Amino acid sequence: MNDYPLNPLVHKIASQIPGGHWDYMTSEYASHPRPYPPPFWPAVISHGQQTMIRAGHYAPSERTAPTDQVPLSPGEIIDLGDPRAVMLEAKLEQLENKIQPYVECEMQSAKCLGIPTEELDSLKVLRKVEDIALCSKIDSLWQIELNNLVMLHHLWLQYSCAFNLCKDNTETPHPPPGVPHNVDGSRFWAIIIGIDDYELNSLNGCVKDVKAMEKYLLDDLHVPKEQFQLLLGPKESASSHNAIYPSRDNIISALFSIIANNKIMYGDNIVIYFSGHGSYYFPSEDDDKDLLDLIRLGAIEAICPIDHDKHDSNGVPIPDISNCELNSILSLIAKEKGHHITAIFDCCHAGRVSRSLPETGAQVTHGTKVAMLRGMLDTGEKRLGGNPSIMSRNWHSDLASHVILAACQNYQYAKAKRVRGKNGKMLGFAGIFTKSLLSFLWSRAYTVETRYVDVTDHLPQSLHQMPVVDGDHKDARIWYQE
Repeated sequence: MNDYPLNPLVHKIASQIPGGHWDYMTSEYASHPRPYPPPFWPAVISHGQQTMIRAGHYAPSERTAPTDQVPLSPGEIIDLGDPRAVMLEAKLEQLENKIQPYVECEMQSAKCLGIPTEELDSLKVLRKVEDIALCSKIDSLWQIELNNLVMLHHLWLQYSCAFNLCKDNTETPHPPPGVPHNVDGSRFWAIIIGIDDYELNSLNGCVKDVKAMEKYLLDDLHVPKEQFQLLLGPKESASSHNAIYPSRDNIISALFSIIANNKIMYGDNIVIYFSGHGSYYFPSEDDDKDLLDLIRLGAIEAICPIDHDKHDSNGVPIPDISNCELNSILSLIAKEKGHHITAIFDCCHAGRVSRSLPETGAQVTHGTKVAMLRGMLDTGEKRLGGNPSIMSRNWHSDLASHVILAACQNYQYAKAKRVRGKNGKMLGFAGIFTKSLLSFLWSRAYTVETRYVDVTDHLPQSLHQMPVVDGDHKDARIWYQE
C-alpha cells in the first residue's frame, strides 16, 4: 500500500453518489453493483448536425447537456449581445457550481502529494493519482479520488463546449521578426499530417497549417525536403504530388518508418505534426468488464485519420489512433533514435497525447462511437505486437520519450480562425495554435535560450483554449539546442 495521505474531500464527494456508501473502517466503497465506482454514463449532445459524446453526471436525472435548452442552428455561434446568451450564462454558472467541489478536491490531492498548488499542473496531479491508483485495490479510496479528477475533466469539457458557443475574439499576437537560430537542419526529420477532407464534419485550415509548418522547417530550419513525409487530406482533388494519403495504415507506417530508417542517427531531431480531428472515448456500462477495468483510470483520447468513420474491405470500422498507441510508438522510436522528439498536435483532447467551431465553416470534432473503443485498442495492440502492451492494466505513458506541444487542455477544443490578406480578401482558415506558434518562432521573443516550457507564455490563452507543453524534457531548449 502507498503511504500517501488520503484526501478528506473524497468522503464528501463520495457521500453524494447515489446507490452506495463508504465503509470508513476499510476506506472502501460498498453496495455498488457496477464494475468500478463511481459510474460514468456517456450521453449525446446534439446541436443540429453537430454531435459529440460527453460523460453523464452521477444522477441519471442530470444527464443533459449544459446547452440543451439553448436553441441553435447547425454551426451557429452565439454573440454576447444575443438574448440566448443569458440562458447560456445561466448554464455556465450552473456548471461552475458543480465544478467547484472537484477543483477543491484536486487542490487537496495536490497538497497531499506535495505538488505545488500555485499555477497548479492538473496533468501532473492526475498522472500521480493514476500511478497510485494502479497499485491500489479496485475499490480503494485512491481509485475514487482518481474518478473525482476524471469527473472534473468531464465537467471542464462540458463547460468548454458551452463556452465555445460564444464568439471568440482572441487575437493572435504578431511579434516583430526575429533572427534565425543556428540549428543543423540536416539532422531534422519530419512527419507532417493535415486533414480537412473527413467524410463527416470536414475541416477547414488543417492543410493550410501543414503548408505553413512545412515552410518554417524548409526556410527557417533548412530541413532537406527529402527528410519530410507529408500526409495530406485536402478537400480539393488536386494534391501535392509527393503527399501521402493520411489513412490510418499510412500514418502508422510513416511513424514506424522512422525506426527502420538507417539515415536517422541517434540524437537527431524528429518532428511529428498533426492537424485534424481529435476523438474522445469513454466506456459505457454495457462494455465488457475487462474493458472497463482496463480503462477505469479515465478516458482514452485519439487522433482521427482521414478514413475515420469508414470501413475496410471486410466491413469492419477503421479505428482511430489512440493516445496509448501513439505514445507507445514514440517510446519505441526514442529507444532507437533518442528522445529529441517534438510532437505537435493542433486538435482537441491532445493535452494528454477537436478543433471547435468559432464560426461557420471552421471545425468541431465529430462524436465518437463508444462501441469502437475495443476495436481501436485491439488494432493498436496487434500493430505493436504487444511490445509494449497497451491492453495491460499497468500500461502508462512514457513521458521521457518526447515533448508534446498541444493546442489546448484535454477538456478543450482547438479553434481555427479566418485568415485575410492585406486587402481584406478571405484566404482561408488557420489554426489559432499553429499560427501563433509559428508567429512566435519567427519572432525576436524566441531566442537560443528559449525552452519548450516557455512557449505557452508567448501564445494566446483563454478560458476555452490554453496551450499545453508536457514531457520529462519540457525544460530543454527548443529543438534541443546545446
